[in-house]
Amino acid sequence: MGGMVGDPDLDDPKALDKIAGDAVASEKLQQRGPDGEELSYAPNSQIPYTGWVKSMHKNGQVKALKHYKDGKKECEFHYKDGKEDWILTMWDKDGNVYNELHYNYKNDEEVKE
Repeated sequence: MGGMVGDPDLDDPKALDKIAGDAVASEKLQQRGPDGEELSYAPNSQIPYTGWVKSMHKNGQVKALKHYKDGKKECEFHYKDGKEDWILTMWDKDGNVYNELHYNYKNDEEVKE
């Protein structure tokens, strides 16, 4: 996969746990800029956000982890059935999806859908 800053070790669920622990909550990110060209900023920051963002379920479980670069979403881990089963979606700089992987840790395999 490579190329992304802060690439997690995708073979290690604990790496995703650490990312979730350090990630900014999605509701704290601020959208600024003209319609269609909004960039995401961390609170009180003047530069577009680069780093991890988490979305949570009401029960406190992580729903999704997203990586932003220069204020634009670069990739997202979306958990389907707990941490063992997730989908990784990646976007190019123009905001188009260019890769999607479905991974299941229970079966220890990558599932191409």
